[in-house]
Amino acid sequence: MSGDHNMYCSGNQPDRMTEEEFLNGKLVGARYALGPYLRGLRKQQWKVSLGDMADRIGCAKSYLWQIEAGAGNPSLLLSMKIAKHYKTTIGQMAKHMYVEAVEQ
Repeated sequence: MSGDHNMYCSGNQPDRMTEEEFLNGKLVGARYALGPYLRGLRKQQWKVSLGDMADRIGCAKSYLWQIEAGAGNPSLLLSMKIAKHYKTTIGQMAKHMYVEAVEQ
């Protein structure tokens, strides 16, 4: 986990989308950095399949896949369920809830 944290919180962070660019849609693509953090927790610490975790949380496997792939941003309610079942906190998840620009 500390490796993932360092990857996203070090001085060598990937280019981030500014709020203005995000709101004005100037960048073609974006991904949420929360996904890789959650995928790492699920695979490395809990060794649970995506389908099993989706069942525990109560969401569709395809939607959880989107979140872990960085293509989805969960609601607060779903984030609370994810935090409970991934044994993390909303605060820890929030550290990974920034938007990265995707190079084309």
